[in-house]
Amino acid sequence: GMLRDGRGGLQDAVAAGRWYRAAADSGEPWAAYELARLYAADTGGRLPADRDRAEVMAILYRTAAAAGIPQAQLALADLLADPSSPTHDPVAAAEWYERAASAGEPMAAFRLARLPSPTSPNGSAGPRRQALLEEAVTAGVTGAATDLARLLETGDGVPADPARALELYRTAAADGDPWAALALGRHYQGASGSADANGTADNGGSGDAADPDLAIAWLEQAAAAGIAEAERRLGDLHADRASGRYAPERAARWYAAAADKGDDWATIELAKLRIEGPAGIADPAAAARALRPLAEADLPQAQKLLGDLFDRGLGVPADPRAALALHREAALAGDPWAAMAMAERHARGRDVPRNLDQARDYYMIAAAAGLAPAQRWLGDADMANATASRGAEAEAARASAISWYRAAADAGDAQALYRLALLHLEGQGVARNPDRAVELLQRAAAAGSPEAGVTLGDLYTMGGPVERDGERATFWYQAAAEARARN
Repeated sequence: GMLRDGRGGLQDAVAAGRWYRAAADSGEPWAAYELARLYAADTGGRLPADRDRAEVMAILYRTAAAAGIPQAQLALADLLADPSSPTHDPVAAAEWYERAASAGEPMAAFRLARLPSPTSPNGSAGPRRQALLEEAVTAGVTGAATDLARLLETGDGVPADPARALELYRTAAADGDPWAALALGRHYQGASGSADANGTADNGGSGDAADPDLAIAWLEQAAAAGIAEAERRLGDLHADRASGRYAPERAARWYAAAADKGDDWATIELAKLRIEGPAGIADPAAAARALRPLAEADLPQAQKLLGDLFDRGLGVPADPRAALALHREAALAGDPWAAMAMAERHARGRDVPRNLDQARDYYMIAAAAGLAPAQRWLGDADMANATASRGAEAEAARASAISWYRAAADAGDAQALYRLALLHLEGQGVARNPDRAVELLQRAAAAGSPEAGVTLGDLYTMGGPVERDGERATFWYQAAAEARARN
């Protein structure tokens, strides 16, 4: 040990290794453990080895671990759990973690909870994982509180407990864990946040309202540790006019920081700012340069945006064929906005032959993703088929149209609300219900439909479903005029 550590002015790892080897060969388990540690620290390869060094370490750690040394059991488990090691054996790793944890080694409990298996790719499952993490949290193991919080937040095999998860995140973040700070940033960003790498954007399920200031504070703590997702989410907050913290220059800086770390979503969001942002930020040519490699890597969102630039001749020379090819690839990969673009091309015959069947196929992709304009178009198409058909075929088409209109109306689409209102007013495909029709017309007018405003004005002028009311009629006519001006 003196030769290893340099105590007394002596430091000679090779000589230390010889003495540890002699002691280990004489049956001293601590010597085997220290020799294994010496090999682990010997990055220069000075110590002799007659086989792969990881195998030498495994033999030595196993000797010490079999003698009941918890530190050796933990070290052996770490070595066996390492996928890059020639000694990789996750089953044996789990066994040694279990033995070390039983001997009171809290880090072993934490590592066992994280150890993936064919049945539990995220680590030990359910109650067992929770028990291991609780033990590690009690012992103060760094990262354990965050893992336990994540388990309780998601309810993965255990009862979800969002309130305790939030408390654990706060404790861990206050202790400097940047991943806990990121979780808190997501939580307080709430529904205003854009999707992360997993496609999620929620408030952690605790029912707390979104709080942009708290979100920014926690995300900045995580960003200070270099976490790209935190930087991207800060960009989202400052790029969102509805957040109350709109600052496009800051958004661009945060997106750029995350993009530099390889965050593709940040690159895309930065490109959007470069395309549509204010003066000083707008740079469509830079957006096109950033989007090209992502489009070539078949990222549909990048293909859609780059296709838009070629379509508009913005930042690149106008190239309808390139735009069409990019939009088609993105649509077939499932991007709903690219599917909308392709549908509109086929519906109008723009750069392709007019083909309503192909337009419908693309609208179906967009509608399945929840895009209300696509759902409304499908409703209109089915209603046209109902008008042109008779009997059962007409009834089926009308029922399909109403289903699409309802889906779009549920998403707040003004024209779908207006169409549903007329159906209820006239009793087409649904029971005649003037009260429901007026309610839908008011929602449609409030959502920006000038036609709904005019219809309401007419109803209050003529009476019938509602009592005549000149003041209300004037109000809705004025609302319709304002909607037309905005449109």
